[in-house]
Order: sequence, then C-alpha cells, then structure tokens
Amino acid sequence: MKKLAENERDPQKKADLWIRAGKLLEDSGDKDRAIAKYKLALDADAKSLAAFGALRAIYADRGDAHGAVDLLEREISATDGPIAKATLWAELGQMARERLGERGKARDAFTKSLELDRRRRRRRAGSARWPSPIRTRRDDEVPRAAPRAHERDGSEVCA
Repeated sequence: MKKLAENERDPQKKADLWIRAGKLLEDSGDKDRAIAKYKLALDADAKSLAAFGALRAIYADRGDAHGAVDLLEREISATDGPIAKATLWAELGQMARERLGERGKARDAFTKSLELDRRRRRRRAGSARWPSPIRTRRDDEVPRAAPRAHERDGSEVCA
C-alpha cells in the first residue's frame, strides 16, 4: 500500500490510501506506525477529516488530551460549514472541561459553538452545564419565589 500511496497523484486518493494503511496498522495493534500513516494522510490532504478523527481517537485512547485538543483545533480550521464547526467546537469544549480541566477554554469553545449554530441553544450534552450567552425570558413567565421555611419542612400552612 505504501507504493500505491507514494505513486498516487491525487491528494485525496493518496490520503485515503494512507488512512487505509493506518487503519490496518491500528487494527493489528501498532498504533505508533498508524499515527505516522495518518500524519502522512494529512500531509497529502490537509482537510482529511478521516485522518483527523483517527489521530484524535488514538490520542484520546492513550490519554493524550492535549494532543487530541491540538488536532481538534486543526480540524476546526480545516472544516467548512458552520454546523460542522459548531459540532467540533462543542466537542473541544467538552474535552477542555472534562479532560483538561480548563473551564475558561471550555466556556469559550461552547460560546463559539453557539455563535455558529444559533438554532440550538445547547450543543451536545456537555454544553448544557454552561449558561447560554443569550438569556431570554418570555413576558408571561413569572419568576418563582423560593418556598418559605414552613412549606419546606412539610408542616401545614395555617390560613
């Protein structure tokens, strides 16, 4: 497969061949060599989402959250379309919060995700913990008062 990839002129086909080689190596347990092939795929086609995804998965499986986040940031730059970018920003936010413990970076990523995809107030399950940058209240909504002490402990209210 190496000869095929090296002789291929079309960048996308070349990247696909390197990805197939990487997948074979990964399936056989040789993740180090698989990483090298996925990187060659990115050299051939800098927008290869399959190569980005495969590399990120290996880094994440190895516990290399910083490597996975770096690749995710590169993938965001290479991705076209606001919805696809919004999804990746949400994933970056989740990784930053859960794997790196970087709350500020997570909040920034979720905010960018929301800016790109306004139709969804929350992106993925992870972003539900962050407040939406735009808070709205309908006019007919009335803020509920906190229950009084005698109502919380179950005692009866005397009229």
